[in-house]
Amino acid sequence: MKKCVFGLILAIAIVAVAISLSKSSIIFIPSVKGCAETQKGMATKAFNEEREPSITVSGNKLIYDRAISHLCCRKVEMKREIIGSTINIYEVWSGASCRCICFSEIGATLENLPAGTYTVSVYEKGTKPDGSAMEQVLIISKEIVVE
Repeated sequence: MKKCVFGLILAIAIVAVAISLSKSSIIFIPSVKGCAETQKGMATKAFNEEREPSITVSGNKLIYDRAISHLCCRKVEMKREIIGSTINIYEVWSGASCRCICFSEIGATLENLPAGTYTVSVYEKGTKPDGSAMEQVLIISKEIVVE
């Protein structure tokens, strides 16, 4: 009986390690182009076509993308959190604002996602230009299937 219990515990441990390793092999590639790249936010003041937020899947890659006009001198950093089949991507905004409007293309790619169904949500959070905390806001949410 003790051998059976030990075998079961060992099997559970092996599965837990395999799940942990598969999550650690997921590659997160953030992408910020334009004003929001740097703290001074003056990379470009050019205005381009805004793009609505989108979440797409290509093979084992998840791609988040949007393009927006925003206050100059604001910086954004991309973060991610994966809990089971839930993937949260965060646009974390910071910095004071300047008296102009800039344009940035913001996105992230997650590569090597294991096959499965995921709920993907993208949120905007961080600090307001005055330094106070922003309320976390849902930008887009979508269920995806990776085959």
